Amino acid sequence: MKYNLRTTANTSPLREQTRCSSIHMKVFLFTALFVIVLFLGISGAEAAPIYYVRAGAVGNGSGSDWTNAYTSLPASLVRGATYYIADGSYAGYTFDDAQNGSTYIYIKKATASDHGTDTGWSSSYGDGQAEFGPVSFSSGYYEIDGQTGGGNGSWDSGYGIRIRTTSNATAKLVKFNTAVTNITFRHIDFSFDYNDGLTFPAGSQVAVSQDAIYGTNSASNMTFSYCRFNRAGRTAFLTRATWNNIIIEHTYFRDCTIGTTSSNHGEIWSANHGVNGLTNVTFRYNYVRNFTSTGGLILSGGNGIDIYGNIFQSTVIGSKANGVIANWTAEPVTVNVRIYNNTFVDTDARIGFGNTSGWVAYNNLFYSNTYIGFTNTTHDYNRSDVNLSEPNGEVNVADPFTNRAGNNFTLSAATKPGTNLSNVFTKDMNNNTMGADGTWDRGAFEFTSGANPKRPSPPLHLSATAQAAL
Repeated sequence: MKYNLRTTANTSPLREQTRCSSIHMKVFLFTALFVIVLFLGISGAEAAPIYYVRAGAVGNGSGSDWTNAYTSLPASLVRGATYYIADGSYAGYTFDDAQNGSTYIYIKKATASDHGTDTGWSSSYGDGQAEFGPVSFSSGYYEIDGQTGGGNGSWDSGYGIRIRTTSNATAKLVKFNTAVTNITFRHIDFSFDYNDGLTFPAGSQVAVSQDAIYGTNSASNMTFSYCRFNRAGRTAFLTRATWNNIIIEHTYFRDCTIGTTSSNHGEIWSANHGVNGLTNVTFRYNYVRNFTSTGGLILSGGNGIDIYGNIFQSTVIGSKANGVIANWTAEPVTVNVRIYNNTFVDTDARIGFGNTSGWVAYNNLFYSNTYIGFTNTTHDYNRSDVNLSEPNGEVNVADPFTNRAGNNFTLSAATKPGTNLSNVFTKDMNNNTMGADGTWDRGAFEFTSGANPKRPSPPLHLSATAQAAL
């Protein structure tokens, strides 16, 4: 081997050769180590198991591909695994797999673009809905994703997974049997199908105590995104104990509280907690349509709750509620609630009644409401068709919406400038940047000069009758 080495008075060619060989060895070892780590990383990613579930499958039932799929979710699930679900009807299920650190189990609706292996795959497995009966949880770290449907423009359609009941009975669509943590629901329709045949409000025609989410045990790190809560008789959410780090976003609450009576009160969210029992909650970009009885979001023991970018609407004459965002009167106080850039239309917009302290309401838009009131709530920069006596309020009786009759509540023109709230959020539900044109608008939507194709979809099976408020 020949080396072209320069030497100094104190360095021999042999020592230089040895040094060079040492450097080469270090480079070799580093390269080998890098390749090994990269290989192990890839192998680890590939090793995460994938299973397949298809109602009516007639293969060997190993879950290894679409031909040999499980016909239902197996009784025990594997931590770290993904379970693809084909269209079809499935029984209710209890998720009770022992937790392993922070390792999730993933339940995904199969679609044309995301269905794992092509072995045994048919497009007919991914163009519809996977329907489950009521489910419950005795452990955490699950992600259940319908993959399609929901959000502005698709409020009523396209949900990949549906959790439902078809009978008129007391039911909980999702029940938490013990304290749980880290559960995410995406693109899921929670539906009381029987109630679709009734006129809102239906009162005693509906079985009592129907709740979509029933959580009387503690929960944390819970997310509900791009979902629909359809016609729950009593509540969409009933929570107790301690709930913290909760996100509810891009979700449609359709005709919940349909079954309330004078003895069976209802709320969109009945949150009855001890002191600081409901913390770090974000309720954003949702569409809450029709609610009666006690009202919308009725809280207690809350601290640190952000409610922004939502639409609250009632369409049924005579079915107004006591209010829209409040606290139970005889329960622990809720503090530090920020109600920003919401749109309230045709509803009873009472805010902050009950045991409340330190609430703020800025940049909201009120139009054609039966009542607007604030209790223990600092309010300013709101737009309304009545005078709210605010230093920077905007009074304007003109219809501000692009197409109110068509449930398009985007703005037909810019409002007067609201206050900049970018320390809390920067986008509206259509992902438009708030204040991008120099004016931070009031209401749930930032005004854009071009036509906006996204709007709340007209609700299905809508009917109405007059009824006295409860």
